[in-house]
Amino acid sequence: MTIIAHRGLTEYAPENSISAIQAAIQNPSIQGIEIDVQAVKDVYGDYQLIVFHDKRLGRMTQYKNISIQKLSFEELRALPLDDSFEYIPTLKEILYLMQGSHKYLIIDLKSFNTEHLVANELKEAFHEYGIDPHQCIISSFFISQLVLIHKLLPTVGLAPLRGLFHLPLIFRKILQWIRLIITPLKNQPAHIIYRILQSIENSILTLQTPIYIHLHINSITSKIILDAQQTDMKVIAWGIEREKDYRKAERLGVFGVIVDDIYDSMR
Repeated sequence: MTIIAHRGLTEYAPENSISAIQAAIQNPSIQGIEIDVQAVKDVYGDYQLIVFHDKRLGRMTQYKNISIQKLSFEELRALPLDDSFEYIPTLKEILYLMQGSHKYLIIDLKSFNTEHLVANELKEAFHEYGIDPHQCIISSFFISQLVLIHKLLPTVGLAPLRGLFHLPLIFRKILQWIRLIITPLKNQPAHIIYRILQSIENSILTLQTPIYIHLHINSITSKIILDAQQTDMKVIAWGIEREKDYRKAERLGVFGVIVDDIYDSMR
């Protein structure tokens, strides 16, 4: 089972910080790191990618609890994280750290204007740092973002992200949406795509891109694992906060777990 550190090793440093990510990279028990990426404007009005989860600043900084979009990239970078010496990193800094590690990097898209920026930075990292595209998995709650990422970076993994739910045929429908929209049908009105989707509900098209799905541990059942295996999707469980969550994931046979606290979860 693949162990993925949620926002780095947060036992050592604030989440999504350079030190938390570095600690996860150096830990031999961890095979991957999950980070959150958003786009903010710099003083020149250009978008820059930062690694930060929340939409507001209050929880992770000593600054007032306002939207991160109220401050410039430069102002955000000057804020200490969680009363520490750590600062908000950029995606480029994290990619630099990843070179030579061969670990998975899961990039969770937290804003809608990130797809082209993320794709450009990943392309540079593949070339400059020798990162293998198959190490990278892009996750999002929104299939439309994953479709665009696939058009820009056909070889990186895609991971629809879902919370607490029980939905029949979820894997088949997700695959159909991804596979339909990246065909020439992508420019057709949504209702036409939906009709075609209904008409081929029982068919599975071919897609070479690795497909994962991120599900909350409390939503995962043996049936879901079986459905995923039949559609060549790999299940990664999130919400792993305690040892019992980890043991459940282990029993179910998920591909990977995104773990909040490595030591509490894996005693």
